[in-house]
Amino acid sequence: MSSNPLGKLVRSPLLHCLITGIALLWLVAEPEPPQTISMTAQQIKDLKIQFHQQTGHWPDKTQTESLVQSSLEQEILFQEGMDRGLEELPSVRVRLQKLGSFLKLADTPESQIKEAELLGLVQTDPVARKHIVSAMQEILVSENPIAQPDQESIEQYYQQNLESYKKPALFKISQVFFAGQQEASKKRAEQFLQSPAESVDQAIRQGDVFFSGHSFPLMSQSQLTKRFGDNFSRQLNELKAGQWAGPVESVYGWHAVMVHERKDSDYKSLPEVKEQIVAAMMRTSRSEMLSKKVSEFKADYQIDIEQPASLKITSLNATQQQEAAQ
Repeated sequence: MSSNPLGKLVRSPLLHCLITGIALLWLVAEPEPPQTISMTAQQIKDLKIQFHQQTGHWPDKTQTESLVQSSLEQEILFQEGMDRGLEELPSVRVRLQKLGSFLKLADTPESQIKEAELLGLVQTDPVARKHIVSAMQEILVSENPIAQPDQESIEQYYQQNLESYKKPALFKISQVFFAGQQEASKKRAEQFLQSPAESVDQAIRQGDVFFSGHSFPLMSQSQLTKRFGDNFSRQLNELKAGQWAGPVESVYGWHAVMVHERKDSDYKSLPEVKEQIVAAMMRTSRSEMLSKKVSEFKADYQIDIEQPASLKITSLNATQQQEAAQ
């Protein structure tokens, strides 16, 4: 009987030991540690300073947590984008070439890009990072397409947000102007109102010149506020239509006002705002999808956040430092 080499190999104790060793090695091998994303206390302070510069006030605890979470999400998206090689995007390459040229890192475009990469400018330049994060978001949207909302959902959204689609009240007015905020100007307006001219044109000639005009088509209160100030536009609701009334004070002086026509506020119909609603719902769905994907990605990272309580911002005064530390 001829020997079977394959059978001998399968029955070989040496092969059994080798397989067992490989299996044990696989079982005891340590898993690759998760990538760490760190946020230092100084970075958190910088976020709070940026918020203050943009809004004029310091973020509270909830707002600070939101700023930190948003920054972490951006970092995760950036890292995921780098894992997908998005640093090779044309927009990123162009940005690196511009940086390399500005910093005089090399003479040729390709060399400038290479030197910028060696300096780690992909990781540190906010514009390059923004390109990568935006591209990663678009990739996630293409991989997880957002479904168009159905009619029932649109109608429900419309009812829930009806106040957002309220039309402003409109006023068609004429006004006779008496220049200046002095008491004398107010008395002139009061004297006019005691015996106003019969026609609007004649009435206007009894006052002073007003360079923005004396008669206005249907306009909203916000539009009239831009012309006359908030105090003037707020009083229009109190005036009877079809007669001269006042005196009404503006930022320029006193006025006798006739409301020719008033259209009360109303709601825009669903067909008028349907496209707007669909766009808003799609934006919300997109945001929720991205947040969900980032949460899934976050499981692969170790998040290390340093507490900023003991860190001071030396460029601020003592009061500002105390507010920023809250």
